[in-house]
Amino acid sequence: MRTRTLDYFKRNITFKLVYYHFWNIVFALFVLWFSAHIDFKVVSGWLLPVWHFNPIPVLFLFMVIALFRQLVNFFAFLGINEPARVLGMEISEFRSILKQISKTLGLRRQEFRIKPIEFENAAVIDRPFTPKDLILVPEDSPPGITRSELKALISHEIGHIKAHVGVQHIFQLITVSSIIAFIANAYILAIFRSLSEMSLFFAIIWLVPLTAAVRPIVNKVLNPIASYLMMHISHLNEYYADLIALSVAGPIATINMLLHLQDWAYKQWRISVLANLFTEVLKAKGAHKRVIEKCKSWVAKTKYDYDIPTYEYEKRLVLDFTKLFGSEIGLSPSQINETESLSAIIKNLLKLVPFYKRIAIRDTLTRLWKWDEYVPTWRQFDKQEPFGILDNEELSNFLRAIEDMGTEGINPVDLTTISHPTVLKRIEFILSISRS
Repeated sequence: MRTRTLDYFKRNITFKLVYYHFWNIVFALFVLWFSAHIDFKVVSGWLLPVWHFNPIPVLFLFMVIALFRQLVNFFAFLGINEPARVLGMEISEFRSILKQISKTLGLRRQEFRIKPIEFENAAVIDRPFTPKDLILVPEDSPPGITRSELKALISHEIGHIKAHVGVQHIFQLITVSSIIAFIANAYILAIFRSLSEMSLFFAIIWLVPLTAAVRPIVNKVLNPIASYLMMHISHLNEYYADLIALSVAGPIATINMLLHLQDWAYKQWRISVLANLFTEVLKAKGAHKRVIEKCKSWVAKTKYDYDIPTYEYEKRLVLDFTKLFGSEIGLSPSQINETESLSAIIKNLLKLVPFYKRIAIRDTLTRLWKWDEYVPTWRQFDKQEPFGILDNEELSNFLRAIEDMGTEGINPVDLTTISHPTVLKRIEFILSISRS
């Protein structure tokens, strides 16, 4: 992998970011221009829209909304008690890695505040126009992740700072704020014009047809365009951060970091589905709120044992629930049959849940079990040492198997969102660079 290749992809992504941010600003200005022309007039008791240019109220609303939304990020810096350990290492060692990566990327003046989080991932809040930023990381490292993968994870987050996401968020904030200003301006003007000639009752009544007009404009036109622009910007930023991680930690560590984090997120989702089942069972049987909170706390402390197959682990979790809270749901120890299959035990629990809630939980669990049965996972291709890490050949076999499955092979949590592309697409992107 040549430096020239990395520089080419960096320039390519930067150009695309500038392109989408340009249209992002154009769109925001259009929304503000459109909003500034909207006004209302009362004619014979009817509230009628008129085309009248008055930018002052819209710009004032826009500035207040944008300022309020931007201040939210700064509140994240308040009340931070720096932990003694993060990502399974001493805080001093973590700061040393941050300093080393920042220096490698040319961020020599970078100062980080560190905030612990509960979920096993990482995030960064980039303060625009200042080297002082906030990085959010768990105190323990994600299960099975290596030091080189941790370095890739940290590099990815610092890569967002390298891409000046704080400044980019301001541009994205302009678009969102312009849409909110459009909605607020329309309602304020409608109420103001109505109250000038009608009673409060009629002013409120006129909000119904106004909503019928404003809602489709926002939902069918403005939001889809804004989402399209922000999705492309966010995805490009993820690819750029992956590119930075690739340049610092290498392709194998970066890809395996993504696989391990996705694996963890998938398993946490599975636990949350079971937790929802447990909670609904307790609620249906009239358990005290204190018992329900105790159950939630018990599940929250649960972590997958990666040495035990998923099916066996989840069966043990369900059996533990029936034993710990059996008296609350009317089950005695003699009624709990440990030789039954997981699906049979859950089927019996679902009978205790109201029908309208039962369907969603059952369908989700069925989907998970189907995925277990038909979809290949990266662990199936981990055939040679070092175990727990896929090398180039193993990665190729894994991706080929996923591609052969098509859409049926997509991990249930690996879906495209506005903020992130799929892990599979990110892996293919990294491989396309490292093999070029």
